[in-house]
Amino acid sequence: VAGSQGLISKANKHVESTLAPSASLADYKAAYTSYFKSSPDFKVARLAPFVRLHKEKMRIQRGSLLHADHILAVRFGGGCAGLDNMQSLCAFCHKNKSAAEAAEAARRRRMGGAPQPPQPPPLPPPP
Repeated sequence: VAGSQGLISKANKHVESTLAPSASLADYKAAYTSYFKSSPDFKVARLAPFVRLHKEKMRIQRGSLLHADHILAVRFGGGCAGLDNMQSLCAFCHKNKSAAEAAEAARRRRMGGAPQPPQPPPLPPPP
């Protein structure tokens, strides 16, 4: 999701203005989830289940909205340490891509062949 830092900043301001400082972690989690779900932008709304909070700071934990992803999955030989095989994906896209790769690897194992990487799903166009 483009501009995730601005999005996180807006979410933090909204939640801090809504809740008392003594609110519980569960209250903060519910407030952040509600904030994301109420967004008219589907790209933002679909991130609601992935919001993780820092337990002491009661703020969105770094890395909960954008994930580092191996373009060629490690299970398919993409375990190199360089950045040329890395990309950032929103949590929603990363979960879906990883699930597709796991399904393809399982299918290949059942058929007795070596796992081959699935065709990557098309990423949504940038805003």
